[in-house]
Amino acid sequence: MQEDYKKKIYNNYHSYHTKQLYGSITIDSIRKQSAAWKYYFSEFLPDNKDAIILDAGCGYGGFVFWLQELGYKDSTGVDLSQELISIGKSVGIKNILRRDIFEQLKENENKYDLIICRDVLEHLTKDQVFEIFGLFFNSLKLSGKLILQVPNGFSPNYSKIFYGDVTHETLFSEAILNQISLATGFKNLSIKEVTPVPKGIISLGRYFMWTIIKNYYRLIQLIETGSSRGFYSQNIIASMRK
Repeated sequence: MQEDYKKKIYNNYHSYHTKQLYGSITIDSIRKQSAAWKYYFSEFLPDNKDAIILDAGCGYGGFVFWLQELGYKDSTGVDLSQELISIGKSVGIKNILRRDIFEQLKENENKYDLIICRDVLEHLTKDQVFEIFGLFFNSLKLSGKLILQVPNGFSPNYSKIFYGDVTHETLFSEAILNQISLATGFKNLSIKEVTPVPKGIISLGRYFMWTIIKNYYRLIQLIETGSSRGFYSQNIIASMRK
């Protein structure tokens, strides 16, 4: 029964979900996201433009398109939703295919320099999360890097993300990611908050207001526990190495 409802949603993921959030997909709408992607992810990208990169759960392939425009020609995306893949191909995005991520990883051991997995792991059960971490590890080359974006259960506002999709199963935090990464062989875990991107007057204002709000959360945490350590954004980005 569970698989039946997920299959129905995933087969129509744009119609039932992303279209309601972001509207129709065009190359122009994808390019508008490039400033945010640069702010969040550029520090994690390899210097070598010949690096082999997998976007695991690529959706319609916008991130793959951005990587290719940066010169990473060997960037590939896979996603379970045929609808999203078809939309991406219809606007001219290359190297994206409808494929189960687990199968893609199983068949490509020691292949990738970088694996990016954004907004995917929350759809999996905890058993599946541990399984896919093992597959990530095996699919990366020696010293390859894994980049994740996941909803942050430590955030006071996590529910906006987590309960925004009926197929979500699992929440994450720095502590949980540390447990999983250590248990599956990864090292050098680092966490980055997904904050407003300071790229203009309005967004700069949002960024500074977010800083004030974050310090308020930190103060509450300090009062209650004696430590203000933590990450408070609704989503977090995690980086780790094989």
